[in-house]
Amino acid sequence: SDGSYVYFAEVGGDIPDLGILFSDLEYARTRNLHKVRTSDGDGVEMWNFNGSLLTPALSSDGSYAYVFGVDSEEHKKLYKVRTSDGVEMWSFTLTGYVFSSTLSTDGSYIYFGTTWDEKWSEEGGYAQLYKLRTSDGVEMWSIPLKFDAFFSTPVLSSNGSYVYFLSPTHLYKMRTSDGVNMWYFNNVEKFPQGNFVNNPILSSDGSFVYFMSDIGKLYQVRTSDGVEMWSLKTWRPDIGVKVRVISSPALSSDGSYV
Repeated sequence: SDGSYVYFAEVGGDIPDLGILFSDLEYARTRNLHKVRTSDGDGVEMWNFNGSLLTPALSSDGSYAYVFGVDSEEHKKLYKVRTSDGVEMWSFTLTGYVFSSTLSTDGSYIYFGTTWDEKWSEEGGYAQLYKLRTSDGVEMWSIPLKFDAFFSTPVLSSNGSYVYFLSPTHLYKMRTSDGVNMWYFNNVEKFPQGNFVNNPILSSDGSFVYFMSDIGKLYQVRTSDGVEMWSLKTWRPDIGVKVRVISSPALSSDGSYV
């Protein structure tokens, strides 16, 4: 939290596409979470934690890191790691991969979605939405969703009562207390399947959620009921083609512009 250290998990190497993450568990097992000292201009590695990849989440005080990885027996897991020494505090076994996660304001819970368990099979499989207790890794709830997958970071309402998950085809609003789905926004034409999905953002008062599809549309959806307020096509009028978008939107400080 004071900027003295940086944490990162590996994805590097010669990766032709994200498919390797779902087909080569040996590759995933040999990735690591690193802690590197930023002070004194030395970039010294303090420790590394084997079997970790993709985006870690840090507790607000910097004492713990949460990261997805694969163990020596090729089990997919979410780990809680103590940042002072890189020691594993607990692990939670999963069937899919976790690309990103978010912590509650007080750090008591972690929310994340997975890819589905048979990502590349014709039959498909079930993705899961999770809420875990961070003190001991106990599952508070999980929601199975067939033929879906989650790559973006979930976003919490300011009071922590709701969490929004964005997949390539759906935006879900879930009640954090029990995992009940309040509504979902779905339009396959607007959300074509793709490997990359940007992160949704909430207005300051929580009334609206903004996100972009990878065919170049920006959306404003009302959070009370999931109704689309407007959408805007982004395209190149000079060449008459749509623009592929993988970045996340950002709001001006007063919320007037996105």
